[in-house]
This record gives sequence, C-alpha cells and structure tokens, in this order.
Amino acid sequence: CELVQRVRNDKKVRKVVEKADASPVTVADFGAQAVIRIILSRQERANTRLIAEESATALEEDRKLALAVTEATNEVLERQGEAPVSVGDVVDAVRASDGSQGHFGEHQEDAFWILDPIDGTRGFLRGGRCEYALGLACVQEGRLEVGVMALPNTNRPKSDAGETGVLMRSMRNGGTQWTEIEAKEDNNHVGSETQWQETRVDSVERLSMAALCVSDHESAVEWLEARGASAKLRLCCGSLCKYAAVALGSATAYVQPPDPKRMMLKSWDHAAGLLCVQEAGGTVTDLDGHRLEVCSGAWFAPSRGGVIVSNGRIHEQLLRLDAPLHPC
Repeated sequence: CELVQRVRNDKKVRKVVEKADASPVTVADFGAQAVIRIILSRQERANTRLIAEESATALEEDRKLALAVTEATNEVLERQGEAPVSVGDVVDAVRASDGSQGHFGEHQEDAFWILDPIDGTRGFLRGGRCEYALGLACVQEGRLEVGVMALPNTNRPKSDAGETGVLMRSMRNGGTQWTEIEAKEDNNHVGSETQWQETRVDSVERLSMAALCVSDHESAVEWLEARGASAKLRLCCGSLCKYAAVALGSATAYVQPPDPKRMMLKSWDHAAGLLCVQEAGGTVTDLDGHRLEVCSGAWFAPSRGGVIVSNGRIHEQLLRLDAPLHPC
C-alpha cells in the first residue's frame, strides 16, 4: 500500500503501459506484486506460491520501466528492514507470480495466495479521491481462508472526512474487521491491533430501500432502478472497492452484469472481496445463485457471466429479477 501511494503521488514514475486487453498497468502494479512476492519468498514457507495479475513481459522489454519498478520496490523493502533487490530479482518476482496463463492448484491440498496489486487502475490514475484497492487472498485445500484489502481512498464507515483509507481483513469463520490507513507524506500509518473493528453488512430487507453500488460508467443502473433499486453509490473503477462497500455496510448490493465480450472473469478481481463480504454476513453468487469458483484458475466462468454481491437479505430479490442486467 505504501509503494502504491508513493508512486501515485510521484508524477515522475507514473508511467502507464497498455496491456493486450487495452487495460492500463503502472509502476505501482508491478512494484506491489514484486514486493509481496519477494517478502513471501523470504518467509519460512518460501514454497507458498503467489498468483497475481501482472506479466513480466513489459519489464523484460522496457529497461527504464524495470528500473523504475526496482527503485520503488527497494524503497519499500528497505523501510521494512528487508534487503534490497536487483532489477533481475524484480523481473523474476513478477514472472514467478504471473497467474495469467495457468491453473492455480493442481492438488486440493495446495496452498497459495491470489493477488490483485491494484484493482481499479483507471481510478488510481485519475488521482484525487478516486477509489482503488489492493486485494490479497490465501487459499488452502481449495477454500478461501484469508482475505485482505487495502483501500487508500475509501473513507471509514459513517464518515465523509479526512485523508484516511481503510484496511480490511477476514478469515474463514473469523469475521471481517477494518482499521484506518492514515496517509502521510512519508508513510502509511495503519491502526494498531486494538483499533480493529468488526464490520457487518447493512440490514436492508427490501430492494426498494437498497443502496446499489455501481461503476460511474454503469449502464445497467437504469434497468435496476426500474425494478425497484433506488439509491446508488457510484464508485469509479474495480470490483474490490464495491465488495468493500458492501462489507462495510456502505452499500447494500453490487451487481456485476454480464459482458458478452468477457464471459470469463478474473479470480483476483473477486477472491479477497468475496471472503470479506461473506464473513461480514453477506452473500456472493453468480446470476443463478451458484457460489463463485475462484480458487482453481486465473479465470472463472460464473453462470450467465455475472456476479451478485449483497447483504444476503435482498439476495433472493436480486436473483428473481427477470433476465437480469444488460452488459455495461
């Protein structure tokens, strides 16, 4: 989180590369992925794998980009008391954690981490208080066990003020908690253990009273409003910010409509958020009410290509909406 904020505030290193799918990737995406991979590899369980979004191809082809990522990575490693790394180490770390091609776990007992270094890169690039998230989840024996999300521009619950963000954590059967991230020029201060607070989804029981969380480009909102969902909370980009809004009780539901061009979804866009919502008392399914299978591959195919995230109380109402949702 510290690395991402530093890069965001430093225009000199805010280089943007366009990926094959036309989505942007930045020094911060690569750096966050490298830092987490390197730190995990230095822990006792060094064989625990990290599966993440970014590929090393751009770093291998662009020496200046690789140098900028290495500089940003070393700044954070040194502040954490970790030894610095070389450009080659950074490229290797990103390459070793590239999950874009493969299957996550060959065996049910495999343990691994799923990372989205920045979910909502377009919001990250817009600047200001546009929201984005870092999401990390741990899978053991085919089940999500841990989910962590850092949301530097998300206000704490029931607050409109301050340059603070939210750090959220969840464990299977352990609930979901949050604490503040206080953005400072030289660091990101995270609340102490005693400042962690339980969070629960909201208690809205009727779709007509629901606060629907949507992207600012969402076209399906009119369709939903015509069927009784009135209030809406617009968030710029990325799915994890919307999962967090539901888990914090800021929104009642988030519906990701199907896109005929992308019926397969990326696991790292959902894994950490899914567990945080479930442990906060919410429900996450595809459009037919089936659970999301995010633990076996880089991509998963929800029924009819969409996802419904809710407080649980209005989930059946959302599932009953006829032929839900136009592509956005």
